[in-house]
Amino acid sequence: MKEKLQFIFGIHCHQPVGNYDHVIDSLTTRCYFPFLEAVREQPFFKMNVHFSGVLLSWLDKRRPEVIELLAELVQTGQVELLTGGFYEPVLAAIPREDRLRQIEKMQAFIAKRFDYTPKGVWLTERVWEPQVAEDLINAGIEYVIVDDRHFLVSGFDRKDLHAYYLTEAEGKPIAVFPIDERLRYLIPFEMPERLIAYLEQLHEARQPMAIYIDDGEKLGAWPGTHKWVYEDGWLKGFFEAVKAATDTFMKMATFSEIIESVPASGLAYLPVSSYVEMEEWALPPSHVERIETLKTRLGPDWENFSPHIRGSHWRNFFVKYPESNLLHKKMLFLRNLAQSKLSCDPEIIDHLLAAQCNDAYWHGVFGGLYLPHLRHALWEHLISAEHALRKYEGLAIDTIDMDFDGSMEICAHSAEFSAIIKPCCGGQLVEFSDFRSAINLLNTLTRYKESYHIQHTGTPSAENEETNSIESIHDIKKNAGALTGRINFDLCRRGGLINRFFLVTGKNQAPASLDDIGNFANRPFLFSVDGPRVTMTREGCLIIDQEEYPLFLKKSILFSGQGSLGIEHELENRSASTVSSIFGIEYNWFPPIMATGKGAFEINDQPASFEASSTHNEVVSVAFKGEHDKTGLSMQFPTPVSIKVLPVHTVYQTEKGFEKVLQAVSVMPFWPVDLSPGEQWRVAMQISLNP
Repeated sequence: MKEKLQFIFGIHCHQPVGNYDHVIDSLTTRCYFPFLEAVREQPFFKMNVHFSGVLLSWLDKRRPEVIELLAELVQTGQVELLTGGFYEPVLAAIPREDRLRQIEKMQAFIAKRFDYTPKGVWLTERVWEPQVAEDLINAGIEYVIVDDRHFLVSGFDRKDLHAYYLTEAEGKPIAVFPIDERLRYLIPFEMPERLIAYLEQLHEARQPMAIYIDDGEKLGAWPGTHKWVYEDGWLKGFFEAVKAATDTFMKMATFSEIIESVPASGLAYLPVSSYVEMEEWALPPSHVERIETLKTRLGPDWENFSPHIRGSHWRNFFVKYPESNLLHKKMLFLRNLAQSKLSCDPEIIDHLLAAQCNDAYWHGVFGGLYLPHLRHALWEHLISAEHALRKYEGLAIDTIDMDFDGSMEICAHSAEFSAIIKPCCGGQLVEFSDFRSAINLLNTLTRYKESYHIQHTGTPSAENEETNSIESIHDIKKNAGALTGRINFDLCRRGGLINRFFLVTGKNQAPASLDDIGNFANRPFLFSVDGPRVTMTREGCLIIDQEEYPLFLKKSILFSGQGSLGIEHELENRSASTVSSIFGIEYNWFPPIMATGKGAFEINDQPASFEASSTHNEVVSVAFKGEHDKTGLSMQFPTPVSIKVLPVHTVYQTEKGFEKVLQAVSVMPFWPVDLSPGEQWRVAMQISLNP
């Protein structure tokens, strides 16, 4: 007689640090709470549950009935809780000490609120690197859950992955469970009958177990799933089908029950890996296109060869998106600063742990990095930590390779602000953080070309009437939405202090177009630091009608401890001809009104708008004010100047479709410049943080 197939079912639920309260509340009402209520009505049904610490703490404060229901299910034995990093970091991407801190914080919360000690860990985005195993073991973890792909790329056959294995670190073992990819696409997107048919196949093949755990948001939060799961009866049919199966060939089990009753199937050593979609998202668009071409060529054989065709790994998001890398490396820098100051202040440490939340560091089918409020939340924690660490400090300017790109950055800071300049990248200002408002005023995102900008076809779809199924967010044809218009992409990073040159239109003395004719915006500058002054120089050129005209540019920034910047630019024509152009200094600001939703934009002390592109003349001041005019940023010009104001939007992919989001407000003062051979020209301006 065959042994019964053991069915492990689990959900993982998480919301990012900084997500809006109304969004989490809606998801709780439509997804988390109704699913747990439905499970309570099915006493036979066991499952593993992971809620991130971010979500648990939010629910505990705002929707305690969910916590109480979850605690009830734990007490009745229907739920086995999983632990993880409290703030849902990618464990492989944070320091080893912090891996333990994140898990310990999560364990402490669960112990206090549920009187329970989890034995297994949910691995954020299933990002596995071998060195993580030792830290999990040292944290007292007995098992970890990954994808079956982790095993497939190691050389395992799919038929051998309906079981668990052991891996070891320093001679200490930990169990590893592979999630069945087929189950991830069956639940809840296919009718329960198809799920049961697949489980019966596994039973007939004498497989010991079926392993499923995936995003709980699939059960009511993803597009079309609330109607499908609750109103159309999928969940009711699912419970009925699973209950019938448990009366015949199957039984429900949790991971811990499996470990206690079933021996491991052998030894496994897993490489750096994640799920297949993540590997593709981390690639540059051109490489994604190559993989798509290869899929087409291989056709039905793709599944056989796919384990041997790898995408990139999660850390490559730091290479793909410099803004993500700066966030990550600033977090590491501040950790080291805290250690050097021997600071064990729990509030500082907790700010740094919160800044490790994964969502704003990457982008795939969800907004992630493209969502300004998520990036702002992490910067807010980093700024709060740095503010505490630099209390009572005066102005200092350091040179350090902050972001590990092989070039030195210039870091200016005091008890009031922090700024980073990248001489290798056009001498751009890439961070300008105001400690009083806890806003990085350069928390912007470059308009990158993504693979989906090229690939998108089709119209939205949800329920498939012919097959009685619903499409996964990985398969759904998404509404073109913001893709229908022109999409602009940037040739260089969007920070501040970007030097641009344009051709001149006749009478208006304004840029003929925004096509840069200089080679300064993204090119390296030489630099020197003398006390509070930073000086950067570049011998570049203007390219007009395919002819190069040598031009020398010098810019200097005089920092003050209060966060004001005295900025001077000097141009010198080093060609043998007279050169005429428009010279602009571009700043892409993330002002208080974008960070908090409250504030104002003023030009010459008068209300102004940045909703559309506009040009303003005779400008002597530009100001972004915070709520009640308390904090903000101002730009002052000693002589009247013309400025170009431009809202900078990106078009990005979400689980629902394609959306446009404001990433920055570009403010570019510009001047017509006519230089005869050897002639010099100078201009000055002031940027201040307003108290």
